[in-house]
Amino acid sequence: MKNFKCKIFINLMLILSMSTFAQKSDAGGHVKLLKKYPARIFLGGGISIPNPTAKDAVSFENLTNINISAYIPVKSFDKRSWGIEGGFNYGWNNSDICPAIEPFQILGQNSPPVLTEKGSGVPRQANFRIGIGPGAEFSLGDKFSILPSIQAAYISFSESKCSITQNSSINGISYDWNLCDRITEKSSGIGFLPKLKFIYQFGRIGLWIEGNYLLGQKMKTTTTTLVPEGNAQNGFYNVGQMNFATYQTTVKNATYSAFGINGGIVIGLGKGITEKGIKKNEKTKNTAIHQEITSEDEKFPPNIQKLIDEQDRKANNTFQYVNESSKKSAQSKCNFEVVKVDIQCNGKDQNGNKKYSVSIQYKNLSTSGSSKLGHYAIACTPNTSNGNYLNVLPANSATISNLSPANSASTIIAPGATQTIIFDFVPQPGFSSLNIQGNTINAITGCGNCDDNISLNLPNCCDGCEKNPVVVKPVSIVSVNPNTGVLQVTNSVSTPNNIVRIDSDLVAVKYFPTNSDCVKCNNLLQNQNNFIDANKIQGTGWKNSGNGKYVGENTNPNISRSLTFASANSNGIPLANPANIVHKIGVSPVSCCDDTVEIWIRYTVWDKDCNVCDKLVKSVISRKGSCSGTSTGGTSGPFNPHSSEAEIQIKNLKN
Repeated sequence: MKNFKCKIFINLMLILSMSTFAQKSDAGGHVKLLKKYPARIFLGGGISIPNPTAKDAVSFENLTNINISAYIPVKSFDKRSWGIEGGFNYGWNNSDICPAIEPFQILGQNSPPVLTEKGSGVPRQANFRIGIGPGAEFSLGDKFSILPSIQAAYISFSESKCSITQNSSINGISYDWNLCDRITEKSSGIGFLPKLKFIYQFGRIGLWIEGNYLLGQKMKTTTTTLVPEGNAQNGFYNVGQMNFATYQTTVKNATYSAFGINGGIVIGLGKGITEKGIKKNEKTKNTAIHQEITSEDEKFPPNIQKLIDEQDRKANNTFQYVNESSKKSAQSKCNFEVVKVDIQCNGKDQNGNKKYSVSIQYKNLSTSGSSKLGHYAIACTPNTSNGNYLNVLPANSATISNLSPANSASTIIAPGATQTIIFDFVPQPGFSSLNIQGNTINAITGCGNCDDNISLNLPNCCDGCEKNPVVVKPVSIVSVNPNTGVLQVTNSVSTPNNIVRIDSDLVAVKYFPTNSDCVKCNNLLQNQNNFIDANKIQGTGWKNSGNGKYVGENTNPNISRSLTFASANSNGIPLANPANIVHKIGVSPVSCCDDTVEIWIRYTVWDKDCNVCDKLVKSVISRKGSCSGTSTGGTSGPFNPHSSEAEIQIKNLKN
């Protein structure tokens, strides 16, 4: 059973260590470091507890340890690394290591016999170990990590010789007999040490604790004990029996193994390689091709973020009065107003229809009189209940449930007070608006029924990226025709769900010339900053053989900033394996100066259950200058205000 547990422990450690050998990089192909201080030195100590078999056979006791080790990563990733761990350990024990034996009682002794133990040297037991092997570190957060490793170790054990002597005083004469000698041979060999460290690092300094299991070499112990001649008489031997005693030798062998617990402080070394340094290295490597592609986690440009924020603000307008000019379709004597509507998604009903939880703040703006929910059945005579004060238009175009206040209640709304109306709401096709009914009695204006007719802006109830975990990665960006300004951008889209639709929006094209006077316009003006020509998603099951449908603001049906890729059936297309989308994009042609072009594309991905997720990806290409590009604007090179061409342009401006 013990061997079986040991094998499980070793295999687990090997799996944890080897699992990190498969490389993983971020979407831009970069390799990130796990920590700011990737190399570590561990200083500490602990205890080693031998297994019971070795402890009984060779009498090795618990050892106190001091140790020092280091972990040096060979390759680092986003949240893990693999590398080499090595270290030194020294353990010792100064306790009594002699076997427990009883003295022999001698006839004629004046007093009980005295046993004396003698050991040669301190410590009584010692262990020296040095090892090295593969390790892996896994980050569990900003400060916590675990470090499994397995080491091949050189191990040396030694133990001092133990002797036990008996002294007896018989008839005034002192006698000494050597009762026992025990020798454990010094042993050296190769063993294995699986380890698991837990690390908490709160800066350059941190704490660590470790569990390990040492599999060592075989050890041999020889014990020689005195056997008196003959048998004792009533428990006593005479002096002659002791002087003619013989010695019996016992040899025991055992394979040493022990469980260890250690802990101490950890010190981080070096600065590591920052993300900035990684990008600098990548840019240096890619100088020959002048191309860089960054990950999908880029932030929106400020102008795009402004548009998105504006859309979000508009989305917060959850309702509108049907008659916007008068704000309501109530009679003049009514002073009710809907001041706030909160609409939350609430799953689906038993028929699979979207359900919403709605909360309406309904305020009585009058300063006097009596007001309540519901219409009068008889003029100026308040009803005893609210009645059906909440109605949908057209009739039966939505279902209302869990209404509070209930229709059967009688809800008075005091002057200046606000009543909260709460209900669950399931709209059907054709639903138009919601009508809230009230009534009021006022000493000045008399009485009357009131109606507030509002339309609801229902939110999109899809759970987005939590239920549809879309991953978009840049694949490549190349210049198809630098003279006419055509780029080919390839991005991949993947998700574990079945996808029914993908929208591609070209949200921004940005130019960064080395000289602003070099910028040219595309000679086909409709092409510039648009998707052009063929834009296709790879794979089967898409409409139009995977060709995107242009959602155009231009008269040309094959030029747009928006594309739609749709599944040919309602079950969707599985995208667990990434599908590449290849775009052709018209940009400014190359000029005489070098430039850099950024392409920002947003992908909106629908799965078959209406979970919608947006992802933005940026691709960047650096282009070499060329004066042969086609242009209808700008100049053929850097603008010179003293040239004849400049004079012609100035004259044209004056004309």
